Amino acid sequence: MQFGLLLWGWLVATVFAGLDVDTLRKVANSGGSGVIELTDENWEPVLEGPRDYTAILMMTTRSTQVNCVLCNEMRPYYDVISSSYRSEFPSGLPEDASQPEVFFFAADFVNCKTLFQKLQLSSIPKFYSLSAQDKASNWMKDMEEYAIMGEDQQHDLHKWVEKQSGVDFSLHIPKDYSQVITNVVLVAAVTIALYKIYNRYGAVWAASWIWSGLSIIAVLMFTTGYMFTKIRNVPYVREHSSGHKDYILSGQSQMQLGAETQIVSLIYGLLTLLVVLLIKGVPTVTNPAANLIGVAVVSVLIFVVYSMLLSVFGMKGLGYPYKFLQLI
Repeated sequence: MQFGLLLWGWLVATVFAGLDVDTLRKVANSGGSGVIELTDENWEPVLEGPRDYTAILMMTTRSTQVNCVLCNEMRPYYDVISSSYRSEFPSGLPEDASQPEVFFFAADFVNCKTLFQKLQLSSIPKFYSLSAQDKASNWMKDMEEYAIMGEDQQHDLHKWVEKQSGVDFSLHIPKDYSQVITNVVLVAAVTIALYKIYNRYGAVWAASWIWSGLSIIAVLMFTTGYMFTKIRNVPYVREHSSGHKDYILSGQSQMQLGAETQIVSLIYGLLTLLVVLLIKGVPTVTNPAANLIGVAVVSVLIFVVYSMLLSVFGMKGLGYPYKFLQLI
């Protein structure tokens, strides 16, 4: 009932006597964000008549038929700025303030078509500031427009309002508890899922051979130039006009092909398996003769595979002095 009387008093003041600061302050403080909605019936006294306040105006729409995505994105920012100002100055600016009070207005296309037609807008949203004036003037030439650009629109718009009005006030952004609740539920769900998975497959995940294998694979990938080929986006092979393909760039130690990563990884992987076999596998053979044969065979294989690795080094660096068997 009280809000209805205030709103009725505001409309009467709008139509017959123009908008004064006390009436506007009551309407702005009556609830919500403090943004005063303009319509076809009340926008003229705000914009065309004399003002003893600074008017910040947003031209927008919430109509689903227009479907203005940027309007829906910017309106919450505008509401937060308005509510921040009203919460800091609910009774108006201090008496010794040198700047006039600030009021925030919004005109929706559905309810304020005459204003949209007068401004001849081709796109929305638009933000304007109109300074205080003693008498009616050509307000369309006097108003300042906010340029929508940049990434942090809420803070940019807030700074623009402060600059246009000359009034500094803090921005009070309400906490988004829905995001906090979502994060808590998500973390709880993931924790429960991991707990159940661990109870069922914990022995597998705790197995040393899995982590040893993953560690070896990671070491092979990062020591053979895998990240280099991904970052530089190098070709897998180099193909000549004759149809011949190079899998290793000979004489170019600062550049490599994608195939080189796999070749060197394969060689390192074979060497790793052979060394592990020599240290862990062969000693388990209890027969002395078989054990000796196993040591000899694995050692020869290590010698051959290591010769392949030295051959690759020799191809990449033509002055590389070490080699065993020339296998590549």
